[in-house]
Amino acid sequence: MDSGTSRLVLSGIPAVALLALLASNLASACGGREVETSGFDAAPGMLDSGAGLADGGGLPDGGTADAGPADGGTIADWKKPSFCPVDTGRVEIILSAMPLERKAAQVLMVGAEGNGRTPNDDAARSVSELGVGGVFLPPITGVQMEPADTAEFITSLQGLAIGAHGVPLFVSLDQEGGHAAALNSLNGGTDTPGSMALGQARAPRFTFDCFDIMGEELRAIGFNMDFAPVLDITPDHKNGAMNTRAFSGDPVLVSFLAPTAVWALQNHNVLGTIKHFPGIGLTGVDSHKDLPANDMPLAEFHATTLAPFREAVEAGAEAIMTGHILYSAVDPDFGASMSKALLRDILRGELGYEGLIVTDSITMAGAKLGAGDEEPTARALAAGNDIVLLVSSAHDDARARVDLIVAAVSEGRLAEADLDAAVRRILSLKMKYCVFDQPLPDTASLGAHVGLDENFRRARAAAERSIVTYKSDGDVLPLRDDRKILFVGPGTVYQDAGSGWANMVDRSMGEVLERFSQTVTRFEVGLPPAPDKAQEYLPLVEAADVVVAATINAHYSVEQRDFFAPLFAAGKPVILLTLGVPYDAWHFPGADVILNVTGQRSVSMIAAAKVLFGNIDATGEPAVDMTPDLEPEPRE
Repeated sequence: MDSGTSRLVLSGIPAVALLALLASNLASACGGREVETSGFDAAPGMLDSGAGLADGGGLPDGGTADAGPADGGTIADWKKPSFCPVDTGRVEIILSAMPLERKAAQVLMVGAEGNGRTPNDDAARSVSELGVGGVFLPPITGVQMEPADTAEFITSLQGLAIGAHGVPLFVSLDQEGGHAAALNSLNGGTDTPGSMALGQARAPRFTFDCFDIMGEELRAIGFNMDFAPVLDITPDHKNGAMNTRAFSGDPVLVSFLAPTAVWALQNHNVLGTIKHFPGIGLTGVDSHKDLPANDMPLAEFHATTLAPFREAVEAGAEAIMTGHILYSAVDPDFGASMSKALLRDILRGELGYEGLIVTDSITMAGAKLGAGDEEPTARALAAGNDIVLLVSSAHDDARARVDLIVAAVSEGRLAEADLDAAVRRILSLKMKYCVFDQPLPDTASLGAHVGLDENFRRARAAAERSIVTYKSDGDVLPLRDDRKILFVGPGTVYQDAGSGWANMVDRSMGEVLERFSQTVTRFEVGLPPAPDKAQEYLPLVEAADVVVAATINAHYSVEQRDFFAPLFAAGKPVILLTLGVPYDAWHFPGADVILNVTGQRSVSMIAAAKVLFGNIDATGEPAVDMTPDLEPEPRE
């Protein structure tokens, strides 16, 4: 799910407030902020076994499958869930006691916000009065409550649901890793590399470790459903909204890493939800604003975009989020999330999938356009979805969707038997993933599961394996303490040029470099940078021996490219760190060194600094096609 303009969950701070901060462009040469020093010690040893997938498959393009199981065996041995038994008789009793309106509410998942640890009136009414089946905590990154507070918030919601109707909630969020992670070091969680960085690492152990960390922390806090991992393939650099959220543009590599991510979440009884079926990465159109369309032939569809989903289903994935995209060769009339041909014929029929199907947000433009002339809520359920995701937290919106579902059944547009089947799957998986048996987080044990030093080290090891050297000329590296280093780049608050979302991190790349050398001077700006900011850093360039520049999705930002251009005319060695999409490298051929870091979280920036100062080598490999194409489509 991608909520885009949703409010910051539980913080009371709207996303527009962060955008206002961005507009002020952080003062240059920011200083004086104390930065946590944990994690700057030597990297632990890598776990190497040379194991491949259980069937012996290897990585594409010469990649290696090291960092496999430390105790030997196959990767499939990592799948060790402790599911709870499913009492089918109890499921039928609960289902038979539900009136039509309650069943309509059970297939609805709504946004939930609150005031401190207490759900607001809208959330409380949707849960207790309507009996919605699940809640979603919006994913704008950063500025959220601490884990203990979030756990209390979830406890309150579950108490309302169980007290009113006896059925606990699915509690979900977007926790993909990297910049797309609602739980991170800003609010007590563990930073992990994002999916594309894991694709660059090309080792399933690191993918497993990062999703294992996320699963442990999420379940401890009270989440039982995660809208991750992303299985879209992104061979086209024009998809700014997707940017680094996908593992790779290669369906073989995505298929190779996908099962370990799913298993890692399942091992903690977190229902990993693979998305966005059957793939939205092969387009430059944002489904929040329009309906993307793809006219690839059916054979190509099966061999590329569908392949990772097929692999994950065979590996045991039990929840899938549908994307709002039209594949004309499969269904020329309806978007994927509204298509019986895709959901019933291909997903359930051809792939043999028996788990939950969840829509991406039903209020996105792609959902409305993909439904044709039909109302999208009822159409989505009739097409084969089990859960309709409504990001809005307004009770009136939830009430209206329940009424639409009831009306669709009454008018024969939605078979009540199909509604029953959806509720049956929901109840069964709530039992299997121990939502009935263990609905509440154990707040007393949060410290044993969230923000652990060991988990930070595991995430950092993955990040250290992910750094890619795109270019390295001359003897600029390693950096030395006897050279004056100027850092020019973003601070801790910025706007993502690819997606348009506001974002925050706990430290800047410049702050990380300062921990490695006392000769670092920082010139930091908000993104997008103001037009006149470049003139302010030029005097600092003259005084420096070497410049480290960091970009975040400059490929989609003329403002960033213009801001950095004067660096390359100053005659000083320049090191470029691409903290977002690696395609930024195409725009700055004058850089002496270019490292594709592909991450803005602390673990990725620390790994980049270690490469710069010669502590480790850059051993990652590109996860996408890096053949230069300098014509990105602007974000609409």
